[in-house]
Amino acid sequence: MKRLIVILMALVLAGCATAPEPIVKPTAPAKVTPVQVKWKVIADVRTIDGKQYLVMPYDGKPYVALSYPDSLRFRSWLNDVKRNKDQNDNVLCYYGYAEKCKEKSK
Repeated sequence: MKRLIVILMALVLAGCATAPEPIVKPTAPAKVTPVQVKWKVIADVRTIDGKQYLVMPYDGKPYVALSYPDSLRFRSWLNDVKRNKDQNDNVLCYYGYAEKCKEKSK
């Protein structure tokens, strides 16, 4: 009778025991590949006394621009950089850097 009780207790304890859940660590994010785009300075070229001068726009500040295909490549690259940063923040949050954790909306 004692053996039966011990066997039943062992079966109950073994049935209640669960295997520990495997620890899933976040993987490192994919690397960001650099992008090559051609920036253009927008300003006027004027000839004064036979010499060419670069004249800034009326507000005095030159600006740079991209062609439309280059701007699409550059925007896609910026999205890739943001994805990489977000994934790095998730990894750092997992390892205990609380300032990298995103606040969950309630």
